[in-house]
Amino acid sequence: MLYFSIALLITPSVLAQQPANPGATITALCSSANNGTVAPTCSIYNTYCIKSSNSLCSGDKTFPYLASMCAGDFSTNPACTPIKTYCAGAGAKDCQKNEFIEMIPDSKTTTQLINGVPSGICTEMKMSACKNCPAPDATGISKCDLFKTYSDLCISMPEMNQCSSIQKLCAKTGSPAEYCPTVATTTGAASPTQTKTNGSSKTLGISMIVTGVLGIFTHFLFVF
Repeated sequence: MLYFSIALLITPSVLAQQPANPGATITALCSSANNGTVAPTCSIYNTYCIKSSNSLCSGDKTFPYLASMCAGDFSTNPACTPIKTYCAGAGAKDCQKNEFIEMIPDSKTTTQLINGVPSGICTEMKMSACKNCPAPDATGISKCDLFKTYSDLCISMPEMNQCSSIQKLCAKTGSPAEYCPTVATTTGAASPTQTKTNGSSKTLGISMIVTGVLGIFTHFLFVF
C-alpha cells in the first residue's frame, strides 16, 4: 500500500516533463491530420523557424513554441497532454510565451481574417490567392495553408486593415521574405498601391506634355 501511494505521488512528475526533442514533437503535430496542415504555427515553423534557425523559435525557444501550440490549435491532440500537465505545474516558467509567439494568430482567427463575414479580406475583395482557401467548415476553419494564404493576400494588398497582425509580426521577426509584405514590396513585387502610383506618374507626364504643346500653340496665335 505504501509503494502504491509513493507511485501515485511521483507518477505525475515523471510523466509531466519537457520532451527530449521538442522540435520532433512539433514536426509530429504538424504532420498530423488534425489541424497540422492548416495551423499558422506549423506554417511559420516549417518556412521560417527551421530554415533561419531564428532565436525567436529555435534553441531554448523551441519548447515555449511547442507549449503555445498545445495551448492553441493542438490542445486536444494526445501528444500535448503531458506538455499541458507540465506547463500547468512545475514547468510553468518554461512554458511562458514570448512576444513573437503571442503575435501568431490561431487557425480560427486567421480564417476570419481571410474568409470572415463581413470583414474578411476575400469577402471584401476577390484576389487570386482567395481560391487557395475554401469557406470555413463546421469547425470554423478553412482547410488550407492559412498563414501562407494570409501573407500572400497581404503582400498583394498590404494597406488592408486585416493585415495589421502580419505587419506587427514581420516587424518583430525582421521581415523574412517568406511571408512579409514589406519585403515583397521593396524587392519588386508591385502592390496595387504601387501600380496606382505609377499610373498617376504616367498621367502627370502626359498632362505636362499636353500643357506644353497648348502653350506653344497659344504663343504662335498671339505672334501671328
